[in-house]
Amino acid sequence: MKYLIDTSSLIDLNCWYNMNIHEFEFVWDLMDGMIKRNSLNSSIVVENEIKDKIMAKWCRSNKNFYISPSEKDQIEVSNLLTKYPNLIKLKSNENSDADVFLIALAKNEDYCIVTSERLTNTDKPNIPNICKAEGIHCIETRQFIYEIFKKRINSMTY
Repeated sequence: MKYLIDTSSLIDLNCWYNMNIHEFEFVWDLMDGMIKRNSLNSSIVVENEIKDKIMAKWCRSNKNFYISPSEKDQIEVSNLLTKYPNLIKLKSNENSDADVFLIALAKNEDYCIVTSERLTNTDKPNIPNICKAEGIHCIETRQFIYEIFKKRINSMTY
């Protein structure tokens, strides 16, 4: 499975498994390996949302991590915004437009989105809401960690 990770998940992962703590290096090593195998990526638009300097450096150091939107993705972004105009907040500093680009890329390239967002019942749809409506696979960050740990444990030889 190919994963496309949201800013919220990167922030949570660094809180839970701080990359500056030696004991947690294995988590980041697993993710580095996934990036090298092109099974973990993010949209280049996410880069603008990452404020932590160490996290930003880690993301940039993995040259295949960020994917730039293709023309097909940009068309899908337009379609999604027509369908879900409340997906972005105009004139707001709360977020960028990264969510809609992640969703478009996931839809076009069959990615599973990893996010810390949860389904909501508000007027402002978020990643899980749109994914559910559009038939895009989406999991929470904790499920992602469980899946990559499970794969790692299953690949170990005793």
